[in-house]
Amino acid sequence: MKITASEFHATALPQPLRFAPPYADRSANPSGYAYWWQLIRLVFDLPDPRKFPPLTGFSNIGGASLQYVLRRVGRIISPQSRHQSERELESGRRRKPSSEDNRRIPSP
Repeated sequence: MKITASEFHATALPQPLRFAPPYADRSANPSGYAYWWQLIRLVFDLPDPRKFPPLTGFSNIGGASLQYVLRRVGRIISPQSRHQSERELESGRRRKPSSEDNRRIPSP
């Protein structure tokens, strides 16, 4: 008798993706990013998010809040931002807060 053990990822992956993972080009690790989209596809089998209808119906304040969050997320996932943060950690320096960091999210 032969018993082979493997983690569930090994039995579930790779999953064929029907579309390129959105924002993978902004990731510091596009293949790692695709890995997580494969797991998401396995569980949820989502359609291509780029084909979703645009979000509408926000008030000026709600729209401003959403834009703020999207800008911040974009800064977090950008490779340049990650590399800069890693360099700052390695050197023991911290980035000085900018005026954008101190800006409050408009409340609805």
